[in-house]
Amino acid sequence: PLIDRQTVPLRYDTNFGEQATLENVCQQGISHLYVGELGQNFNDSQLSAQPTWYKALLAMPKVRVYQVMGCN
Repeated sequence: PLIDRQTVPLRYDTNFGEQATLENVCQQGISHLYVGELGQNFNDSQLSAQPTWYKALLAMPKVRVYQVMGCN
């Protein structure tokens, strides 16, 4: 776990552009998303395309951290 937080693994092919995915993330109480290279490559363009739902907090060559902003 990162910084002593509980982690919830999501599939690399999760579609973060879908409202249902955002609702699922919110229901699970997920406040941040860590995107890094473990196994399959992950394209974070869906996260950056939803700036009202996800805010980039950290951007490095192979790692990104997003804050989930779209939960009501």
